[in-house]
Amino acid sequence: ELDDDFVGIVFSYQSSDAFYMAHWKKSTERYLATHHTAYPGWSISKNVQNDITAWLNTLYRIWHDASNLGWSSRVAYRWSLIHRPKQGLIRLRVYSSTGLIVDSGDLKDTSSPVRGGRLGLYSFLLSDIVWSQISFKCPEKLDYALVFDGLDDFVHLPNGNTLKLTQSFTIELWARPVGFQGIQPLVCSPDRTFCLFIDSDGILQLILYSVNLRSQRRLSDGNWNHIAIRLDENSRRLAILVNFTESDSSLSSPTFQGQEKLYLGRDRDLNFFQGQMEELRFWSRSQSDSELSFYRKRSTFYDSRATAFLTAHFSMDSANSPHLEDLTQNGIQGLIYGNARRRPSTLDLTAYQGRRRRHTEDSLWEDQASEPTVSAHTEL
Repeated sequence: ELDDDFVGIVFSYQSSDAFYMAHWKKSTERYLATHHTAYPGWSISKNVQNDITAWLNTLYRIWHDASNLGWSSRVAYRWSLIHRPKQGLIRLRVYSSTGLIVDSGDLKDTSSPVRGGRLGLYSFLLSDIVWSQISFKCPEKLDYALVFDGLDDFVHLPNGNTLKLTQSFTIELWARPVGFQGIQPLVCSPDRTFCLFIDSDGILQLILYSVNLRSQRRLSDGNWNHIAIRLDENSRRLAILVNFTESDSSLSSPTFQGQEKLYLGRDRDLNFFQGQMEELRFWSRSQSDSELSFYRKRSTFYDSRATAFLTAHFSMDSANSPHLEDLTQNGIQGLIYGNARRRPSTLDLTAYQGRRRRHTEDSLWEDQASEPTVSAHTEL
C-alpha cells in the first residue's frame, strides 16, 4: 500500500545506453539523489546515456499520458505494447476491468530510433507485483520490394564518401530482373567509372575504372538473385558474388574515389533496371562468405558486429516516395525518381526456403486484425 514507484516494460534493449522503457508511476515524488521529480502516469522514454545510477535524468521522454493517471494497489491491469522497429512505430494500451484506460496512440521516435532488441518486464522499488499471462510474438510480416518499370524509375543515392566506399567495402542486394533486354543497371556512378549491371545475356558485370569482372553463369530471370561485390583494400582484391558464390575476381583493383553520387537502377546512358530490388546494404569492410550468409537471415539492427561496419541498409519496406530510408543510425536517404513503388515481395518465401529472414529480431508489430504482440496482466 505504501509503494508508489515504477512498473513497466523495457523493449528494444541493445545495451544499458540504448533501449526504450514504458513506465508507470503511482504518484508525484522528488528523488533527492538525482534532483529529479517524477510525476504520476504512463510515460514512454528512451535511455540516452550509460549511467544507471542517474537513469531518471538520462531518459529522453517520447510521450507522457496527459491524464497523469497513476496505478492503484490491488488492481489488475492488462497491457499491450506494439513496436515496429523498422517504421519506428510504438503504441501502448492499458486496460482495467472497466475497459481501456490509457492509449498512447501511434508514436514515432524521430531522434535516432533504437531498431529492435530484447524485451523484459521492469519494476523500480516495488514489491509484491503479480505478473500473469505474459506473452509476446513476432507475427509474419508483409515484405515489400521496390519495383522499377525499366522506363524512368531510379533512386539517387549519396556519394561513395558518404557510403564509405573509398577503402574496403561490400555492396549487396537482392534483385529480381524481368527479362534481359539490353543493359540492366543495378548500382552505377553517373560517369560509369563504377557500374554494377546485368548485360543482355543475363551475365552480371562490374566496371571499376579499368577493371571489368563478369559472372560465370547467367542470373535467373524472374527469380530472386543475391548479388554482392566486395573490395579488400589491403590485398586489392575485388570480387563479385552471385547467390553467395564468388563468380569472378581481380587482384589488382584500384580503390573507388567516391566523389559522385550513385544511381540505383540507372546508368549514364539512360538504361534503366526493370524488375524488383530488396535489401540493399553498404558495408565499410570486405564481408566474408560466412558473414554474408550469416546476416542474410539475421537482424542487423542490434548486433554490434553489424552496426560497427554497416553504413546503410535500405530494406524497401519503408520506401515512402520520394525517399528511400536508411535503417541504420546513420540516417542516409535515397531520393526516388519516376514511378518506382513498393509492392508485396516474395523474397521471404523463396530466398529463405520458408524460414523467416529476421527470426532473431524482436520485431514486434501487429496489423489491424491481429492480437497485441506484447501483453501482460499484472496486479499491483
